[in-house]
Amino acid sequence: MRTIFCAMLIAGTFLRSADEGQGGDAPKDEPPPPQGIEKLVERFEREKSLSPDKRLEAIEEFKIYQTPECVKFLLKIMPGETDMTLLRAIIIDLAVLGTAESVRAAVADGLPRLAPLVQISPERDPLVPRIWTYRAGKDYRMLPDFYFAEISGALTAVTDAKAKDWLVTRGLEGPIAKDPLFTQFMLGVIAQVVHPNRAKALGDFLRKTKDVQLMGAAIDAARLARLPDADFTGLVVKLLKHRDQEIQIASVLFLEKAAIDELKKELPKLLKNASAEMRMLAVDCVQESKLDVALITPLLGDKDWRVRATAVRAVGRAATADAVTALVKRLGTEDHPRIVDDIADVLTRLTGEDLGRQFPAWDGWWKANKSKAVLKWRDASELGTLKTRRPTKARTTSYYGLDVSNFACFLLDVSKSMQEQYEGETVTAGKGPRTDVKDKSGRKTERKQKIEFARENLMNALSQLAPHVRYNIITFTHEARAWRDGLQENSDELRAEAFEFLDEQQPRGSTNICDALLLAFSDPEVDTIYLLSDGAPTSGNITDPARMLEEIRRINLFRKVKINTIGFNLKGEAEDLMRNLADENYGAFVAK
Repeated sequence: MRTIFCAMLIAGTFLRSADEGQGGDAPKDEPPPPQGIEKLVERFEREKSLSPDKRLEAIEEFKIYQTPECVKFLLKIMPGETDMTLLRAIIIDLAVLGTAESVRAAVADGLPRLAPLVQISPERDPLVPRIWTYRAGKDYRMLPDFYFAEISGALTAVTDAKAKDWLVTRGLEGPIAKDPLFTQFMLGVIAQVVHPNRAKALGDFLRKTKDVQLMGAAIDAARLARLPDADFTGLVVKLLKHRDQEIQIASVLFLEKAAIDELKKELPKLLKNASAEMRMLAVDCVQESKLDVALITPLLGDKDWRVRATAVRAVGRAATADAVTALVKRLGTEDHPRIVDDIADVLTRLTGEDLGRQFPAWDGWWKANKSKAVLKWRDASELGTLKTRRPTKARTTSYYGLDVSNFACFLLDVSKSMQEQYEGETVTAGKGPRTDVKDKSGRKTERKQKIEFARENLMNALSQLAPHVRYNIITFTHEARAWRDGLQENSDELRAEAFEFLDEQQPRGSTNICDALLLAFSDPEVDTIYLLSDGAPTSGNITDPARMLEEIRRINLFRKVKINTIGFNLKGEAEDLMRNLADENYGAFVAK
């Protein structure tokens, strides 16, 4: 599978809110005095000899002066500015001021000069959205969001009618047209500008360009804007038959969000598409459009395990007796361990019974209870609760009640908060002195550091693994650290080394969940992740929970990695993040 496929689900538009400043509008606070611009110009002249970081504050203040004099001054100083930080600030000022003249200058004269900020790498940066990424030969050219998000937000927030007219009708002309990466950037801007002709502009571009990457960017931009335009939708429907699969995928994603009724007509054919990626998308669309689940039941036996994983979940979401019958039947013939685990989990979600992975147990139970079973889809939290209730003796390998995959990656939080005292259930294979007590349920519990419980539970799970199981361990504080470069096949010698690695872990630093997940996803063998943490993300490339979920959705669109999560004393956003990570990625959430 090409890397570009995993990039189709864009990680947000990075737009600033209207409250942060819409072009053409003065700030809501008291307007600056008329003489303010004169004093600011004087300050700018005085500070010319200072370093760029000390000059930046003055330049950033120009955008609050909504006067022609301010625009004129910025246009005067922009050509002579060579420092990228200051030039970028001037471009933002011009975009926020939002007049036709300032917007044209920001886009046509300013943006092309920011080319030195373009990131070039032989590998795609997963944190840069697809619409800001262009494959050039063997390298990727990318616009890092920390440089360009504010510019995008300011341009899309413009309210001046003439400025919006220029963006939609002329924004793709001039120097911008010579650089496909900046063209993609402007496609995203145009799609978000509130203007009656934005869909026509994107459609005209889509008809004209022959560049497959630019075609995909135009479709993606329209999808993010959810453009309700019949002509554009008709054009995209035709592109479902495009020779390039990237365009086909972009078209399905657009129609799923913006014109699901048009897509419904095409789904029966897409479910039989030669591409596994297209079949996965079609299965998801059948579920979203609430069509007859019988359409996707045949894909429970698809040759690609990722398609089967998608179909198992989609069939289960129907929560009908026919769905359970089909899943139980498939369990009797399925030989892929990950899919066996998925089927067992979905059956548990639907029935409220956790009977493990064995076909005879489920077959017998279903025959006896089919007429009286109350079926419903249970979320990741309910699934986690059900799995922790099943007796340990009923499983082969257990990690917080979760069966362990044959291709597993364990993510362990070793941040400073993991040194806190915690009361939990005694781990049979644990180490050190114990002060066992019994709680109301009769379970033996003890009080010690969270890291000790986490370490002992993982050691206990590793002790039970079969020789053919492959696994890795990633610990994370302010940074993520992998024990090995990739999954390792289990052996007594390897397990001893893993125990030694775990014993060395001492709580310190902050909580970088995002980079730990990205590191796990970087190993193509991994099909299941077990993420344990006791808090919200506080460091790393992404700390905002909503954006992190969006990023994982994009990365996991075709990988279909299962993410199981285990949380110690989580509350609020931290608990929501862990539950949602599991819920959206085939997993269970275990609250301890």
